[in-house]
Amino acid sequence: MRFIIALLANYEGFAMILLDESINDDRLSFSRPIDENFYFVQVKIESLTKDELENISHLIRKNLDNKRAEESILTSILRRLNDLRGTYSTPGSSLSLIKKIKEDKTIACAGLGPLHGLNFRDGIGEIRDLVVHSEFRRLGLGKKILVECIKQAKNFGYKRLYLETSPHMLIAKKLFVTKGFRPVQAIPQEKVQINTESPSYFLLENLSSSA
Repeated sequence: MRFIIALLANYEGFAMILLDESINDDRLSFSRPIDENFYFVQVKIESLTKDELENISHLIRKNLDNKRAEESILTSILRRLNDLRGTYSTPGSSLSLIKKIKEDKTIACAGLGPLHGLNFRDGIGEIRDLVVHSEFRRLGLGKKILVECIKQAKNFGYKRLYLETSPHMLIAKKLFVTKGFRPVQAIPQEKVQINTESPSYFLLENLSSSA
């Protein structure tokens, strides 16, 4: 059984991510220190189900409580929350979840759909509602679910993907750049993590040939 092991800095210390490439359902495990003791957590990626609607809505709304988002972003998020199931049941749309296996608890999610106002057959998609529970950030889960969305986008036949984020979300913007997204207005890549005035939109082009 092959593992990819990465040691990542965390606010509380260090976290170890173990990605098992031999498991088809994209399970992964990680451990983190609590009171100088380690505990292991297994998680898996799933698609949205009817039973998860309330949990996902709560996770997204809780993230908004402390989020300094632009009004246009908040309006779009709240509109989707009013009909989460309908939003992600349309052609070219999906909502992926990362769940703790033991407690069956959703700790991260990200949605995919056609860019607002377009038909998914136009080949232009958008990733939105990317949220990681505050207790499980800096563990690589955001990257994991972003990669899952890119994979889904390829399956749907999207050629380009957009992301919208707030200017202050520096870590998220750095992640987007590492996965091939670029700011809509060109800025030096090394400044993405420090420029709070950088564009809110990111674009991934040539999706069919991207990693």
